[in-house]
Amino acid sequence: VYLFIWFWLFGVLIYNIINFIYWCTLLLSEERRKNFVGSYLKLLGLVNDEEISSQRALTKFVQRSLRADGVFILHLISKNAGDIITTDIIATLWGKFLEDEAK
Repeated sequence: VYLFIWFWLFGVLIYNIINFIYWCTLLLSEERRKNFVGSYLKLLGLVNDEEISSQRALTKFVQRSLRADGVFILHLISKNAGDIITTDIIATLWGKFLEDEAK
């Protein structure tokens, strides 16, 4: 029984280490953060790959407005609440970002 528990806890430890490394690379990579947010904005047609100004605005939005902690929260919302809720939240944040940039 104790041997089974030891292997079980060892397996959970390995899983947690791999998951921690995954989340760190996800949040430390600016390109992955930009791709995550951009994929939701592309679904709504708010960002276009061909437009350089659109890509610059997306980069500025991810770097200055959301930052790593905002993207982390959006990942958690996406995992727990689903893509529809996440899309609505990102669209609202994008609209507020564009309003602030226009001022």
